[in-house]
Amino acid sequence: MNTIKTQKKTAFNIQLFGKGWYHTPSVSARGYIYDPSGTLYKGEDLCAYFTVRNIEELQERLEQANGLFAVICHSATLNAAAVDSSRIYPLYYRVDRENGYLISDDAYKFLGIRTHWTQSAKWNTSQRAFRYMEKRWSRT
Repeated sequence: MNTIKTQKKTAFNIQLFGKGWYHTPSVSARGYIYDPSGTLYKGEDLCAYFTVRNIEELQERLEQANGLFAVICHSATLNAAAVDSSRIYPLYYRVDRENGYLISDDAYKFLGIRTHWTQSAKWNTSQRAFRYMEKRWSRT
């Protein structure tokens, strides 16, 4: 069973940071699916597969989809987000009174937590390995 979150009248503020997203004016999608006939959809074809007019049509497409994916439909008639049951490509959301639904694929950036890695690697010839001298996480 796929996970679906929908809201018809509230705007979506979408922030996607991961690789592999494809976009059309009304759909953002990532991953791949096979339909019941065995046709593979990925990239822009995946966006086309999920280009629907209403929630019922989207639900039907989701029930027929077999694969690993995340999809966000953002049109004048429908705002919905869904992922497959494995949640390999997770989506995070929260409701903001001023901006409607905030949706992202990166929880840290989504929550305003920045991660900084400061690494300086030094070659240790006696050990013949890299040694990481400094690793730092900072929250801002």
